[in-house]
Amino acid sequence: MVAYFNRLGVVVSLIWRSCSLVTVCLLAILVCSSIYGANASARRPADLTLDSESIPQFSSDPDRIVHEGYFDLQWKLPSEEELAEDKSIAKWQYTLEMANHSSFSDVKVAYVGSDQGTYFSGLSDGDYFFRVRARTESLPWSNWSHVHHVQVEHHALNFAWWLFAAGVIIFFSICIFLIRVINRTGES
Repeated sequence: MVAYFNRLGVVVSLIWRSCSLVTVCLLAILVCSSIYGANASARRPADLTLDSESIPQFSSDPDRIVHEGYFDLQWKLPSEEELAEDKSIAKWQYTLEMANHSSFSDVKVAYVGSDQGTYFSGLSDGDYFFRVRARTESLPWSNWSHVHHVQVEHHALNFAWWLFAAGVIIFFSICIFLIRVINRTGES
C-alpha cells in the first residue's frame, strides 16, 4: 500500500510540474502582451504633411471576424524593399490607430514604433477599425492606409463550458493512464 501512495505521489508530482510549466508559459504570454500594450498609451504624433509616396498596407483580409478574442495586425510598405537598399533612409516609424467607428471619430493610438505589426487581446465584442501610416526622419508622414475592419465575436459561454468539461475529462484520463502505467511497472 505504501508503494502505491509513493507511485501516486510521483504521478501527482509529474502533473504538478506540467501544470507549473503551463503556468509559466501563460505568464510569459501575459508579460509579452503587456509590453505591446504599453505602447498604446503613447501620444499621438502631430499631423505633418501627408503627401509621402508610400502608404502602408495591411497583410490580412480587410474585413475579418475573430472568435478567439485575440488577433494580430501586420503591415508593410509596398516600396520598402527598394527603399531598404538605400542606407541613407533611416528606420521606418509607424503609427497605428484604432477606433470603434469607421469615421475614426473616437480614435485611439494603438501602436507607435518601428515594428510592422502588433498583437491585440482582451477586446470585448464589437467592431474595431484600424489604420496605419509611416514615416522616417527624412520623410513626412504618409497618408493613412485603407481602413482595416475586425469584428470580435467571442464564442458562446456554453461552448466554453463544453471545452472546459472536455479538458477535465482528458486531464483525468491522463491521470488514470499514468497511475495504471506506474502500477504495471511496479508489478513487473
